[in-house]
Amino acid sequence: MKSLVRLSLILVVALLVSNISAVTYSGGDGSAESPYRISDANNMNEIGLSPGDWDKNFVMINDINLAQFTGTQFNIIGTDWGGEFTGVFDGNDFTISNFTYESNNINYIGLFGLVDDVNAQLKDLRLLDPNIDGGTGYSVGALVGELVSGTISGCTVQSGRVSGLGNVGGLVGRASGSYTTKTITDCYSTSTVSGDNYVGGLVGNFSASKGEAMMLNCSSMGSVSGRNYIGGLMGYLEGYIFDCHSSATVSGDDDVGGLIGSVYSPPYYLARIIDCSAGGNVTATGDNVGGLVGYNNSSITDCYATGAVSGSSYLGGLIGTGGNGDIINCYATGAINGSSYLGGLCGYNGNGSISNCYATGAVSGSSYLGGLIGKGYNGDIINCYTTGTVSGSSYPGGLCGYDNGGTSYISCFWDNTINPSLGGIGNNTDPNVIAKSTTEMKTKTTFTNAGWDFMYESTNGNSDIWRLCEDTNGSPKLAWQFLLGDFVCPDGVEMRDFAVLAGQWQLEKLSSDVAPGGGDGIVNFFDWAVFANGWQSMTYMADLAVFADQWLQSVAYCADIAPEPDGDSIVNFLDFAALTENWLEGVEP
Repeated sequence: MKSLVRLSLILVVALLVSNISAVTYSGGDGSAESPYRISDANNMNEIGLSPGDWDKNFVMINDINLAQFTGTQFNIIGTDWGGEFTGVFDGNDFTISNFTYESNNINYIGLFGLVDDVNAQLKDLRLLDPNIDGGTGYSVGALVGELVSGTISGCTVQSGRVSGLGNVGGLVGRASGSYTTKTITDCYSTSTVSGDNYVGGLVGNFSASKGEAMMLNCSSMGSVSGRNYIGGLMGYLEGYIFDCHSSATVSGDDDVGGLIGSVYSPPYYLARIIDCSAGGNVTATGDNVGGLVGYNNSSITDCYATGAVSGSSYLGGLIGTGGNGDIINCYATGAINGSSYLGGLCGYNGNGSISNCYATGAVSGSSYLGGLIGKGYNGDIINCYTTGTVSGSSYPGGLCGYDNGGTSYISCFWDNTINPSLGGIGNNTDPNVIAKSTTEMKTKTTFTNAGWDFMYESTNGNSDIWRLCEDTNGSPKLAWQFLLGDFVCPDGVEMRDFAVLAGQWQLEKLSSDVAPGGGDGIVNFFDWAVFANGWQSMTYMADLAVFADQWLQSVAYCADIAPEPDGDSIVNFLDFAALTENWLEGVEP
């Protein structure tokens, strides 16, 4: 009889447990069509207790406060012993606040410890005031400790603190894996991040030597500190980043940058940094320190840095040390203060070329000091200028402090009014490193006479490299610094620019505007000469009819600004919308 009662009790308990398990989380079955619904802190913690669900789909339906879990009480989702998270977690634009985790000698610390699957996704999740103390642990981040493969999009970390020993980031500790693909888009962090090595405001280590690591439209604020490989956005990069920015203050020892501490290009591809910037001050005790990147082995295009840089040696307003990789269409404005190998743009330039760049920050130290480059080893320096003061005792130069003999200069300028006692290069001379007065450095013909490619506001389009508004008493700026719709100097989008657009309203980019040099804004005898030269070999009677129809018509040129980047050959409401979006705004930083 007792055995029968005991068996009945066991069956009842089993039935109760079965019923509880059937109502998992706050609804859903974990499929893509009906994801598990997460509504409170207990639901969130339950995921970490259920490794069998780590390949499922989840969606938040409420804001969640995790303050009830302290120390190591919260169950991390995805671990090195329980398996990776390979599913989809949709934050649904809700917030998880007060996520706290404090431990020592544990790796892969974050809301998600380990994520690894090409289809894994974490998206649209906000973390507010996390407090993560990883102690001596590696791969520590507020959202993810280690992202081996997968996608993170639309996720943010606001305020809070994240710390650990190595691979520490405000959002992700490490995104790594040789043969894997990982993507981070539309994310930002404003937390305070600290560690020893590979520390970043958003990601500590972002790399994929034989796979692909890509970051797009991400940013960071707050502060970042550590020893080596320290960056405002990320400590180390081995991949591609586009349209990413940091205003975090950064401090460390070696390989320290306002955006990235160190960039490496593996044999399989060239790392790229495009349309990125850094605005925070960078302070270091050692070498390889830059306003944008501390040590660089990548291609850098359309980027800038404005923060002050201080340290020991190999310091630059944009790049501390440049190994391989070109720097194209970039600038730096921050002051540089250190010992040796200091440059307004680059402290030491190895084998890469530097083209269409400028620096305006003051450079001060002891030796190998240049307004643009502290020391040049190799590579071409093309169409660059500098207007910053240079002060030091050994090998100071208006443009370059010390040239190793392998650098080729083409049409480069420096201001000898503010540096009257210097030469263009500290240890030799080059006729293509040209001294000009401050007044001449603010005159367009100084540069156009040397063959620089300038934007002519009345007729030319957006593909030109330089622009100079002489009415503002300034030096040349890069064309991409100007806002869409800013057709007329001085800087800013206002009524004069609207008048230009109105004057070109509904004008088309005419097919017969072919000369000189690819078009001059009107169909006239210059185009007729090209047309006649190709008669019956490239052009025929039908073409003559088109040419005649367009005779003396004007071309929709500078006002054809939308859609980006090259317009659509007619000035219409798309261009009007682009202009109004920037109405009464000034030149970009």
